[in-house]
Amino acid sequence: MWGKDMRRAIDDLATRQDLDSTRLAFYGLSFGGVMLAIEPRFKAEMLQVAGLAMEAQRPEADPFNYLPRITTPVLMLNGRNDHIFPLESSQQPYLALLGTAADRKRRFIYEGRDFVPRTQLIAESSRWLDKYLGDVTRR
Repeated sequence: MWGKDMRRAIDDLATRQDLDSTRLAFYGLSFGGVMLAIEPRFKAEMLQVAGLAMEAQRPEADPFNYLPRITTPVLMLNGRNDHIFPLESSQQPYLALLGTAADRKRRFIYEGRDFVPRTQLIAESSRWLDKYLGDVTRR
């Protein structure tokens, strides 16, 4: 249902003259990053403190089934000592399962737990968006 809602929202954005719906990016925070978007209209994706969840999932929501289908450029921003999405058992397998080509996915590891310092979050995200969407700071 979340996927349908997202697609409907993008359909609506595409009707607006004041927005460029060809330059859309997905941003997922924590659980929002677990539910990475399988949507071809996104040109880049950024995930903050995301990884594999350790609970049973329905097949259509199980990352093992949908992550290999993701081909969009993906930036992961994670804490080295995250207790919800541990580095070796959650973050690394998540990144490895992505179908995105190796040169189009990147993981940035911060010292700490499940918090990304705001200045670094903005800097890394802006660089990523500039690379895949063009200059995002223009007005």
